[in-house]
Amino acid sequence: MFAAFKACELEYNVLNIVSQFYDQPQFNNKSPMIHPQLLSILRCPTTQSQLQIADQAVIESVNVAIARGKMQSRVMETLTRPLDSGLVNADGSLLMPVYENIPDMNPDDAIDLEQLEQLDQKTTEGSE
Repeated sequence: MFAAFKACELEYNVLNIVSQFYDQPQFNNKSPMIHPQLLSILRCPTTQSQLQIADQAVIESVNVAIARGKMQSRVMETLTRPLDSGLVNADGSLLMPVYENIPDMNPDDAIDLEQLEQLDQKTTEGSE
């Protein structure tokens, strides 16, 4: 029962932070942002490591692969929707997608970034 209470309290705190952020007048829907306070409490659902905002180059590479139909989630579902941004775990192996400034923290929706390396290798081998 105590664990359920703590989970509800955490969810309330996250929702409170998010609502405070979206109420700010400088919020710009065109540039994906995650409030630093929210980012500080989010953890990778698979590795439990701290998350950081992904580099724009990684997001662009993932979106190119999505457009080509070559990017899959961890449960092998082919992705069709481009990412607005993403959160990368501490070792850089997983990307949690962000759509409309909302992080998708479902572990099944995580993107294994090893796919980008494999696609680069296939592209390099094909051009030789």
